[in-house]
Amino acid sequence: MSNQLSRDLFRILIFIALCSAALGLFCLLGREKPAKPALFPVRVGGLYGYLTSEGNWAVTPRFEAANPFADDGGAWVRYQGKYGRISAKGEWLAQPIFDKIRALTANGLARAESNGKWGFINAKGEWAIQPDFEYVWVFAANGLAMAKGNGKWGFINAQGEWVIQPDFDEVMDFAVGGLAQAKNNGKWGFVNAQGEWVIRPNLDHVWRFAANGLAEAESNGEWGFINVQGEWVIPPIFEYAWHFTANGLAGVKSNGKWGFINAQGEWIIQPNLDHVWRFAADGLAAARSKGKCGFINAEGEWVIPPNFDEAWDFAANGLAVAKGNGKWGFINVQGEWVIPPSFEEVRDFTANGLAVAKSNGKWGFINAQGEWIIQPGFDDIDDYAFGANGLAGLKSNEKWGFINPQGEWFIQPEFYDVDVLANADANGLVCIMALYSGELLDCIDAKGDFVVPIDYELVKDNLPAQRWESFGGRRILKTEQGIAVMSFDSVCDMEVAKNSRGEIIWPEKDSVAKICEEAKKGQTGERK
Repeated sequence: MSNQLSRDLFRILIFIALCSAALGLFCLLGREKPAKPALFPVRVGGLYGYLTSEGNWAVTPRFEAANPFADDGGAWVRYQGKYGRISAKGEWLAQPIFDKIRALTANGLARAESNGKWGFINAKGEWAIQPDFEYVWVFAANGLAMAKGNGKWGFINAQGEWVIQPDFDEVMDFAVGGLAQAKNNGKWGFVNAQGEWVIRPNLDHVWRFAANGLAEAESNGEWGFINVQGEWVIPPIFEYAWHFTANGLAGVKSNGKWGFINAQGEWIIQPNLDHVWRFAADGLAAARSKGKCGFINAEGEWVIPPNFDEAWDFAANGLAVAKGNGKWGFINVQGEWVIPPSFEEVRDFTANGLAVAKSNGKWGFINAQGEWIIQPGFDDIDDYAFGANGLAGLKSNEKWGFINPQGEWFIQPEFYDVDVLANADANGLVCIMALYSGELLDCIDAKGDFVVPIDYELVKDNLPAQRWESFGGRRILKTEQGIAVMSFDSVCDMEVAKNSRGEIIWPEKDSVAKICEEAKKGQTGERK
């Protein structure tokens, strides 16, 4: 056994010993020991197996990916490119027949694909809804899930029965109010849970209803607002329109200028601004006038005069990103520079009180006083640093890894060509996507180990829409230790993954056309 492998196993055994001690402490405190097996997924030589708390192999390494054991005694694994479920003895509880699986949702079902068709499985890996569909979505609160059959979309129930026949070109999830957007013959409308048109499909575009019961909609190139009966409450006379916010105002554009209207369509803030953003919870909206940015209140008064090249919303610590004289810094609610504009780039403050900043071409982290807490020595940084899992993805010497808030490497920089959707998932996973299509490829946990993918639909709602649209999904993470070194090439406005021989290994050849179709459809996703 190599020295490196011996060191790796030693660290693993120390980790397991600590975990076992923690479990024992819980028992001493009177807590019931979990029913799930005390086995730990470990990667050795590029393959996963499961070790006991004593460091013995309960299941020898032979899997390409491995998930922790669930309370019912089963664990999802990937074997020869397929997903299945094993027992603590390594025996198959569910044969490895699934091309893709997604996480279990509240109704106990998970989406799964087999031989190019989608259905739903239960926690045991049994087909609860047979894979008879071209694609399926997660179940909404009303018990219906979007499904595609014969090139058309409809809705099925938890028994896999068509409740709303697949008669639509596109559909969106059911939302609050019991209505779902649906498209036919190039026009959008709304249907109810019985599939009846509540609002006829005669709109070019339409978004979901705001809390005030109005939705912005486009007809013949002009925007207005409709109610749940499909009636124009505010006629389509605007060049563009934003969603209504909690203060009852919506930004609209008229004759090339922006202002704000109320739910009666009356001008509350006259259209004399070059651009506006939506009102934030602090009651301020960023606005641009004569090429400069500032902040206005709900009466349209400049609370912070437009003296800045750029300005973002205020963070929880009362500071906002702003740009002046070509450099970035932070201002307070009085419009004063708290951190002078001396950086090449900055990003909002994170929950741990640090903000990303770039100086002399290198990235680091500063505190609210503008002091360097983590020195600027990194080549690049992910877009969601120090999120739910407390880690930040950073690039050093052409490789990516993850640091903790003290600036120490938590996962060594050993990953190639990675642009991660880091820290968006509350489970502490880092998930990797295919660009544009949003197809989830893999996840790693906080130890850097690959795990079975979770359901991206449960993650993406945490992302700002403009970043989701701008960056698409995320590229695949692969290491040179027993996995594969990946390269990328653009096909059908999406990314494909190639191995070191230049062969496309994702997506599979027979699914390229289908994924391309879904990628194009995904461009019409809901604007937040």
